[in-house]
Amino acid sequence: MTPLRTMHIQPLLAEVDSNLESHYVPRRLSELTPAQQWMKNSLSEEAIAKDITIQVAIKHPDELLAECRPFGFRSLTSDEWEWACAAGSRTMWKWGNDCPTDGLPYNYHKTHPDWNLHLKTNAFGLVIAYNDYSPELCAGHILRGGDGGSLTCGGVGVLAVWLLLASAYLDPYQEQPTEPAAPLELCSDRRVLSLDRFL
Repeated sequence: MTPLRTMHIQPLLAEVDSNLESHYVPRRLSELTPAQQWMKNSLSEEAIAKDITIQVAIKHPDELLAECRPFGFRSLTSDEWEWACAAGSRTMWKWGNDCPTDGLPYNYHKTHPDWNLHLKTNAFGLVIAYNDYSPELCAGHILRGGDGGSLTCGGVGVLAVWLLLASAYLDPYQEQPTEPAAPLELCSDRRVLSLDRFL
């Protein structure tokens, strides 16, 4: 978790929802690169034999960040993402200090239709930190709000997975900017317009 601190956030406008769908293309299994072969692990032998088509991430994080620049857009910094997610609150999650202990975020609303607080917009009206499989790419290649499913698939436990959606959660490996060598699966980005130049 990041420490309690004072930050100066410049005025900005942020997209209500992050952009995920445009980063994927359909690709047949036989067309996967060596680095993408792991995607076959969860498929049946029949699906592999039929050479089915799956959705594959095609954009490098630098491409995602570069797409924000036209017309003055940029990505959120890690600090700005945390501020935008918490929306002024000091609770653990955007919805409060409690989370379910009997299921994981990515499908909890399907098994417990009466509890879907993680899917609702926060106090700023942003769709943010709702799916542990869908991290958001911030400036400096820092991921917030998910990890692509690593903790879920690693079997670390329910609370650890819900912590990915906490406003102040930052993976220890993400504390320093990284240089990813390949597209990040299930990664999204959010365009931001700084308003300080207009004030």
